[in-house]
Amino acid sequence: MNLTRVITFFVFVATANCHSAFTEDGNARHLEDIPTKSPKATKSPKATKSPKATKSPTPSYEPSLSPTFDCNVTTFGELQDATNGDGDIKLCSGTIVFIEQIFLHGKQLTFTCPNGGCVLDAESESRFFLIHEGKISFNGITFKNGNEVGVGGAIFSIEGASVDISACRFVENKTSGSLGGAIGNFGGGSMDITGSEFIDNTAGASGGAIANVQGTVDISASEFVGNTATLGGGAIINYETAVITGSNFEGNTAATYDGNNILEGSGDVTCDDGANSFQSSGGGGNNDSAGNWPAGLCAS
Repeated sequence: MNLTRVITFFVFVATANCHSAFTEDGNARHLEDIPTKSPKATKSPKATKSPKATKSPTPSYEPSLSPTFDCNVTTFGELQDATNGDGDIKLCSGTIVFIEQIFLHGKQLTFTCPNGGCVLDAESESRFFLIHEGKISFNGITFKNGNEVGVGGAIFSIEGASVDISACRFVENKTSGSLGGAIGNFGGGSMDITGSEFIDNTAGASGGAIANVQGTVDISASEFVGNTATLGGGAIINYETAVITGSNFEGNTAATYDGNNILEGSGDVTCDDGANSFQSSGGGGNNDSAGNWPAGLCAS
């Protein structure tokens, strides 16, 4: 290349660069006035997508299997164990099949069914409870298919025991040769029965549902339907003190003696006649052991 041309090129470049540092009138530019290229704007990071909202589970309308109230007994074995002490025994809903009777001696126990639907079924193999002294309460329980050769197909209370029965059902219990198809009360004990039902119980002797031999029975607001006794007292036989109020007797039968509903042996039966209902066909509704219908006994 021609040396003159090279020198001319460098002079031209240098002049152009120097010119950019001066203003048009030849004054030097301040450094800060010299335009510089702005840095490239950094891109804002892409907004992260919010995670998709998880769908709420579809509500279930199936009934809960959890009981409304606590209960602690579901089997016969658990029931036996629970009766070793005193206190409250809360049966769970369902049926407990009895293998043998449970003997309660001097116990202070309350049996309840907090959620309803509690059935004790002896399947015609045994009585449920033999109660000796103590204080026992039953509430809201069904006693079914109790069976005993002796007294009380479902419950036999002796020796001064105190028994309270409330809102219970006694169904198809029986004694094969004795008294009290469902309940027997002996030995000076007391029994208070309220708001309960006695249906289709059978006594091989007397008292298709209840036999009160020695003690006091107070019955109120209860139903006696379809109970049968081979001898007398299709529903009740009483030898000591019985008070009956606001109860209904229907379709009970005594096969041999009068007293389809109540047979007064040698005791004292008191009824609030206006509050009780007695329906009987043949043989007299209520009688004593002599076949009489004493004045002041329960009106039929």
